[in-house]
Amino acid sequence: MTNSKDANLSGKKLKTYSLFDIRNFPKQHSVSTTISCAGNRRTHSKALFGSAVKGLNWTVGAISCNTYKGVLIRDLLLDSGFTEEDLANPEFQKKHLVSTGLDCDF
Repeated sequence: MTNSKDANLSGKKLKTYSLFDIRNFPKQHSVSTTISCAGNRRTHSKALFGSAVKGLNWTVGAISCNTYKGVLIRDLLLDSGFTEEDLANPEFQKKHLVSTGLDCDF
């Protein structure tokens, strides 16, 4: 949430958080999950459909089990001044978050 110019929801401006702020946020969570890469079987899709698919040409097996520890986006929104009512609003729930890591591979 460091790019605050893009973080304007429902007319409210989000706070900007540094990495230090996020690491030291008082409410931390741990969530264990299995993640499957969106590129699974990309090589097979290319062969089947005959066109290049953006990204690495995975075959099968790009799956991992991870435990995320950190702050929930919901908690940052509440800390930024949003209310429970804002988050429960169906129009607000149509929004989505797109994030990009620094580990780009293409």
